[in-house]
Amino acid sequence: MDESSLHERLLESAVATVAELGWRDAAVEPLCARAGTTPAAFYAEFATLDHLFVALYRREALDRVAAIDRSLRRLVSRRRRQAGAGAPVEPASAVAAVADAVGAELSDRRWWLVSTEYMLRAVRHPDVGGEYLRVRREVHEQVVDVVGRSVADLGLVLQVEVDRLVELGIVLHRGVVGQSLLDPGATSATDLDRLVWEALVLPAAAADGPRPTWAQRVGVEVANASTNARS
Repeated sequence: MDESSLHERLLESAVATVAELGWRDAAVEPLCARAGTTPAAFYAEFATLDHLFVALYRREALDRVAAIDRSLRRLVSRRRRQAGAGAPVEPASAVAAVADAVGAELSDRRWWLVSTEYMLRAVRHPDVGGEYLRVRREVHEQVVDVVGRSVADLGLVLQVEVDRLVELGIVLHRGVVGQSLLDPGATSATDLDRLVWEALVLPAAAADGPRPTWAQRVGVEVANASTNARS
């Protein structure tokens, strides 16, 4: 049997098994049965299920970083062509496109379930979370590099450091995806992603004059709602 094929089959089986059963019930035997192999073959590839998950997380996360990178490179190239043709590059639309590119790669239902399951395991059992945390930090740094380069190429101005922007954006996106999976239609992950990124990325002034901050816009909406309630 091809070892690389076995390795990939076990990883794919882990995604399906954990998404369906949860981490607690994702024992080696059902995982191997789904992959069409034996526990002996599993242990020839991975020392434990935790080792398998770290390998799975690395593969999935790096694939998503690469996809985000491709999307943002296409966005920057398109914006440069527009600028070369004399068309203005509207900051709001550029920020929305960045938010969409990042969010689209983090919204897969099965991966959300699997990664959340293992994050909870790592919180409950810190002794197994060390390598997982190391890979998470490595991936985070790569996302920061990709987003930071694109933000600079698009001429956007950050109101926080790029690493904090990425951290906050991903944390909030994870929560929004969970809410949208629980109650589809009640929450728009895309709208909330854009709101967060706009609040933290858009420059304080646009070409047509000062632009209200996110807090100012929310304040106006609250004031309007209060006025409507009294009338």
